[in-house]
Amino acid sequence: MTYFYLFKLQSGRIQVTIPKEFVAEFKQILYLNNTLEMENFKVCKNEIIVKATPHPYRLIVTGATVITPEDFPAIPMAGFCCQDFEDVLVGKYRPDLLVG
Repeated sequence: MTYFYLFKLQSGRIQVTIPKEFVAEFKQILYLNNTLEMENFKVCKNEIIVKATPHPYRLIVTGATVITPEDFPAIPMAGFCCQDFEDVLVGKYRPDLLVG
C-alpha cells in the first residue's frame, strides 16, 4: 500500500506519495500542522487516476529522501479544502479529485 500526504506550498497544495517501505521511517514526523523540509525526492506529473490535489505535479519519497521538521512561522496552518456539498449535488466537481 502506498500512502499520500498533502503539503502546502506557496503555489498551493501538492501530493506527496510515500511507498509502503518508507512509511515507518517518516510516520513520527508526518502529522497535521507540522512544517517540514524535504530533500532528494522524485517529481512526477500528477497523472494518477484519483488525485488529492489539482496540482500538475506530485512528489515521491525514495530511499534517499530526507524529511526533517523545521519551524517556518510564515507558513499559515490550514486544514483540508473540501468540495462544497451543494457543488457535488449539482454535479459541479471533478470526480478524479478528492478535495476541492
